[in-house]
Amino acid sequence: MFPLDFFTLGFVGGLLADWMPPLAGIRGGLLAAGSAAGAAAFCWWVSRHWRARGRSARKPVLRLILAGGGAASAVFIISFHQWAVPSHHLLRNLPREKVNITGHIIRPTERRSGSSRPRIYVKVERLSVRGVEIPVRGTVRFTLSKPPADTYGVGDRVLVRRVRLVPPIRYRNPGAFDYREFLRLRNIHATAYLSPRAIERIARAETSAFNRWIYGFRDRLRSYLKDTFSPERAALLEALTLGVREDLDREVRESFRLAGASHILAISGLHVGFITAFFHFAFLGLFRLLPPGAFPSRPVVITPMKAASAAVIPVIILFALLTGARVSTVRAAIMAVVYLTTRIFERPGGAMHSVLLAALIILIAEPGFVWDTGFQLSFIAVAAIILAVRRLPRPAPGLGAGDWGWWRCRLLQFSGIQFVVTVAMAPLTAFHFQEIHLAGLATNFLLIPIASITVPLTFITSVFAAGADYIGFEWSGVLTAPVGYFLSFLAWCMIALTRLAASVSGGTLLVPRPGGFLIAAFLASLTVALGMRRAALRRTGWAAVALTVFLVISPFPAGPARATGRTTLLFPDAGRKNIFFIRLPDGRGFAVDASRRSRARFDIWGRVLAPLLRNQGERDWSGLFLLARTAEPDSAQRELQAGMNLRRVIEVGRSGRIRAFSPASGSLPGGHAPRGGNAPDGNHAPRSASGKENSTLWTTRTRKARLSLMKWDEGHLAFKLEHGRARWLMLMNAGRRIRTGRLPKGKFDLVRLPERMLRNKGVLSWLERIRPFAVIASPQSSRRLPVEKWRILRARQRALGVYRSRYAGMVRVSTGGASLGTAGASLGATGRIERYSASRPWPRPTRSRWVRYYSGEERLKKRLRARRRRGGK
Repeated sequence: MFPLDFFTLGFVGGLLADWMPPLAGIRGGLLAAGSAAGAAAFCWWVSRHWRARGRSARKPVLRLILAGGGAASAVFIISFHQWAVPSHHLLRNLPREKVNITGHIIRPTERRSGSSRPRIYVKVERLSVRGVEIPVRGTVRFTLSKPPADTYGVGDRVLVRRVRLVPPIRYRNPGAFDYREFLRLRNIHATAYLSPRAIERIARAETSAFNRWIYGFRDRLRSYLKDTFSPERAALLEALTLGVREDLDREVRESFRLAGASHILAISGLHVGFITAFFHFAFLGLFRLLPPGAFPSRPVVITPMKAASAAVIPVIILFALLTGARVSTVRAAIMAVVYLTTRIFERPGGAMHSVLLAALIILIAEPGFVWDTGFQLSFIAVAAIILAVRRLPRPAPGLGAGDWGWWRCRLLQFSGIQFVVTVAMAPLTAFHFQEIHLAGLATNFLLIPIASITVPLTFITSVFAAGADYIGFEWSGVLTAPVGYFLSFLAWCMIALTRLAASVSGGTLLVPRPGGFLIAAFLASLTVALGMRRAALRRTGWAAVALTVFLVISPFPAGPARATGRTTLLFPDAGRKNIFFIRLPDGRGFAVDASRRSRARFDIWGRVLAPLLRNQGERDWSGLFLLARTAEPDSAQRELQAGMNLRRVIEVGRSGRIRAFSPASGSLPGGHAPRGGNAPDGNHAPRSASGKENSTLWTTRTRKARLSLMKWDEGHLAFKLEHGRARWLMLMNAGRRIRTGRLPKGKFDLVRLPERMLRNKGVLSWLERIRPFAVIASPQSSRRLPVEKWRILRARQRALGVYRSRYAGMVRVSTGGASLGTAGASLGATGRIERYSASRPWPRPTRSRWVRYYSGEERLKKRLRARRRRGGK
């Protein structure tokens, strides 16, 4: 390894350590630098005693100093990026009212598959707030309600009238995907939703002439693919070659995902490697046919290898530009260009040195990429391939392509690389996606050779056809027809293979997210297994790799939840969905989905709630309540069965009629308990008591707790939970007409009710009378109120301490029998309520953690005590 490699490793380690609270900030950088300096001093002292034996610690001291310098510089690079964000950037000042925006379109209009709402990306230059022009920097993504009548091009200057900018949506749950940071790394700082009538073109094609030419040439490539191939195969070739997945069918995407081949659809280092290898060997074979006199020897020696490396670099840059210059493509292009440049200038180094140098360049430009999923997967995969190639067998010098021994050796190399990459990616995909694709080992063995031929041939053919069409060459179709038939066959083979692999049951395992220590142990073991020279150390490393992979997969079976003696409620941040979870003292759990129909296509169960439950270890559920026929009941049932146990689905109609069935059979279970009875497992569905107010529709109890579903007013439902002195109430399905006299009687220390009910004066008076310790609002759409009326209602809500999970984060409530906020309760019976404080986004990030939640009355007392202390002083 070279000195710069140790600096890069220290720099990456400093970025990763900055996320740990003890090592965060300047203190962490100074601690890392001091540790490296101390280790270097120790090595120097040891070298003084070992010098007589011929040993020297000069190299270890230098390496430690370089690594410590890299770790210390990481902290200062992060501070520099935070300081470099100007005060007029959208990251620092996002207006809270409607404004007029002036800017330029920087990308073509994005049309998503399965959606009629296109997206437009605008680089903002000025904001008009109440008639005042303000210069602003940043990029905004506008989602239009319908396709615009006019076509907007790259570089057009536009005016957007009366739009409200909002930060990208992020769910404040433990381990949730940070969508806001994901968009920031892709240079998107705000989002907005508006009508096409709000956009007006001021000037056409004012800037970005080069980008406009690139995107126009890409449109010619897409036109050739659409005119030549069938829609399904053309969409696949567009995704493989140009990174455009707008026309790709959802069923094809799902089959690639289940087959463990999603990386083939996303333009990344794999595709750049296909282009680099194909054109490098093609140019090398062409230049070797030329006579030696065609290459000069003075003043610079040019060889066919150097000429081929220099000729491939423009092709790589063109491919990166035509694919939209995405982050993953640019990352891989930098790696390839750095490696080819070292070969041109005959600099000592290798593939691993190029990888580390590319990582250093990218992370200095944007340190946040160290936490990006694509960055981690691509660099670790490439590093694993480089280390694996050193240990794989190579063909003998005398063997050629016509010998079986040469093909046998190449087959062993390819199989070994596929095995190493699959093993290296398994814990990382489990950490980021909670999935392990067992089918990917066999599927990629067949798909990657096909893709390695399909991607370069499609690129060459489409570029040739688009260029011929640009200059008016009429015989291009005849020349490209044979290649087109061959590419169509290859695309059909890829689709057929993925569909076959996706139909095999058990090809994908859903697992909980492994811990950071387990991932670090796995990466260290894999490095030892691939990088050590001694066979004994390599065998030990592979044993550790097998053990860590087993630990990642072993929690997969979802056994019954153990009894804890405590009742727990989870109120996650589910956006506009009214969903929560109940866990009784005996271990039984119930999921409640009271959401109404929604036109949104975002699967909240599959993308937010199911990963949250797996991360929290909540994998056993006695029942799923569907209190309103939601738009995605199948998704809720499917996700609770994927890697979890779900015994019963209970549907409750508006009239109070209950229908329960087993999700496996879909049939009604027999032996329902009579009305008012209790089944030991709590899965019964007694007859509804129509015509009676505040009647109990369903109930179950344990030795300490009781959970009931009540009908409290005209079709309105409520869950009531009683555990010792703790009484919790969850109201749902509040209509326009609310009769406060029908509200449940008694005292409650926790009340959860829809947002619309908090606007009713009678409901607020009821809450002020019973004074619950915690009032939690469930999301519900409601109309805007006049300012004066809203101020009065807001003041009363603040006095009650109303908490909204959608804005403040997930809430976790638990008790062993004591009510919330009760002082003097025993340690096992204490009731507590915690909220999840999600990390603050850039440019002033904070750490995410669980903190105690204080009700409005407790906050008021705390403020009064602080005022008294200040007055006493």
